[in-house]
Amino acid sequence: MIGPADQRRCWALRWARRDDAIALIVGDREISYRALGRGIERTAAGLLSRGIRRGDRIAVLVKAGRGFVEILHAAQRIGATLVPLNLRLTSNELAAQVERIRPTLLVVDPEREEAGRSSCAGAEAPRLCLADRLAPPPGAHGPLPPDRVDPSAAHSILFTSGTSGAPRAVALTHANLAASTAAAQRALGTEAHSRWLATMPLFHVGGLAILVRAAILGTAVVLHDGFDEDAVRRDLLRHRVTGLSVVPTMLARLLDRLDGSEDLDHLRCVLVGGAPLPVELARRARAAGLPIAPTYGMTETASQVATASPGAPLAGRGFVGRPLPGIEIRIDAPNHEGRGEILVRGPQIARDLDPGPRTAGRTTGGWLRTGDLGRIDAQQNLYVEDRLHDLIITGGENVYPSEVEQVILAHPAVRDVGVVGAPDSEWGERVEAHVVVEPGASFDPDALGRWVRARLAAYKTPRIWHLARHLPRTPAGKLRRGILRRGDRHAAAGAFRSG
Repeated sequence: MIGPADQRRCWALRWARRDDAIALIVGDREISYRALGRGIERTAAGLLSRGIRRGDRIAVLVKAGRGFVEILHAAQRIGATLVPLNLRLTSNELAAQVERIRPTLLVVDPEREEAGRSSCAGAEAPRLCLADRLAPPPGAHGPLPPDRVDPSAAHSILFTSGTSGAPRAVALTHANLAASTAAAQRALGTEAHSRWLATMPLFHVGGLAILVRAAILGTAVVLHDGFDEDAVRRDLLRHRVTGLSVVPTMLARLLDRLDGSEDLDHLRCVLVGGAPLPVELARRARAAGLPIAPTYGMTETASQVATASPGAPLAGRGFVGRPLPGIEIRIDAPNHEGRGEILVRGPQIARDLDPGPRTAGRTTGGWLRTGDLGRIDAQQNLYVEDRLHDLIITGGENVYPSEVEQVILAHPAVRDVGVVGAPDSEWGERVEAHVVVEPGASFDPDALGRWVRARLAAYKTPRIWHLARHLPRTPAGKLRRGILRRGDRHAAAGAFRSG
């Protein structure tokens, strides 16, 4: 584990003297820390030659691969701040984020050059550089400045997923990320031979944290450019992966590819976060022998703040285990009801760069208001039940969308579902469900309504059912309820009233 003195050095370069230590596996190629270190130094020299100095911001529109990893650590090496951008954004969306961050340099893949140039309009636009032209030729640069890292300086700026509105910019310091790594390592443990398979987007904290933690701990990352269930199954076995991070939709797709013949004894932990884990999906994963660990975190907390022990018994809907070491969690429960907004305090709480009146992301007395609803049981386990703004109030009764979704997902004909509240003149709000059915299955809203009423109170049963071809989700798999609430029917195949 990294010590206080080493927090002031580039993390990955601490291991660069060990040629036998694997840092990165991309495809069939294993890259040692020594080889990666040489690439980091060349990339750092390239950044300096383009005028980047300590404190500057480097925006990156680059796919997951060795090049991205070298830019990530090279930025830390010279004291610059990395700003990874969402590869799926349009030019207009990218331009808005570039304008918000005001980077000095924008590094893009060659195939994204046009999108990069379109987003660099304006008097204070950043310089543009193609990723494959960033580093100078080997031996073409002189000595770099001393390797000094300020733990309180921003390591990276990430944009939140924007499920409840426009994405917000969050600055994570080196100290935030080091504290997050220490907490996760104490909770889950890490061996020198650990290999974590990274499929999550690197422009989200769940993906970036895997690279950061490996660099701090000197372990290896098996890096994929996106999630493909067949490739994940193959590399879990081929590279004897010990850890994997997924969201529930990814877990379901992976389980569809496992046939029970796989020897996965080397797999110690499958972190499942980003969205509520359906109980039926968890049971299915356990039956397949996957050591799943429900987890909870967010951009503003530099990833995890609570995680269940891998393979531990599930304690109910929304269960995510206990807070990680060094992290405090409390519930702001009105009238002492036991259920309320989740507040978090600890050394990994980041600085939100976007001021505003909203609740989520604000800190009071060091406590971060997460905007999530939850509760804590007598054993100090945390349960995350929904987003605060997603709560549906119909006829004075509270309805938690994730609870209804889990019941609907258990129906054999349902592949995916999103539940939202819609205005209703009589009840204030009504419950609506947007359903994607399994291939070959029929859509029967009356049958689905009876299924829900047999398992939940009548007021929780959706009154309107929408048949959808697909649901709007972020690259990290989170449901974008705002699109459903706005009545965007771009993916809808039909709407039906039930009950």
